[in-house]
Amino acid sequence: MATCGFGIFFVEDMDRQLARIAALVRDGGTVAICNFQESYFNPLRELMIGRLIDYGVQLPPQTWKRIATETGCRELYERAGLTEIRVEQKNMGFYLADASEWWDLI
Repeated sequence: MATCGFGIFFVEDMDRQLARIAALVRDGGTVAICNFQESYFNPLRELMIGRLIDYGVQLPPQTWKRIATETGCRELYERAGLTEIRVEQKNMGFYLADASEWWDLI
């Protein structure tokens, strides 16, 4: 089994990286990743991004969005040559007692 927790979307070539990871797993093994869904941390994320843009901050490419949906994850696995793909979405939100905790989180 190989796992990658909230990391694959930082790699420039996600397809090649997942294929490399998969190549290390024995036949019949499992390859698992976890990543953010499209709506992660909303509405706070959208408010923060809007504020950054208002201040002229250049945002990095949002490549993580490629795999922020079930379809995107499934296609990533297929391009890596993996079969018997199962994609699960889990809402693993954070409870924030107040707005200041948002800054601790990011």
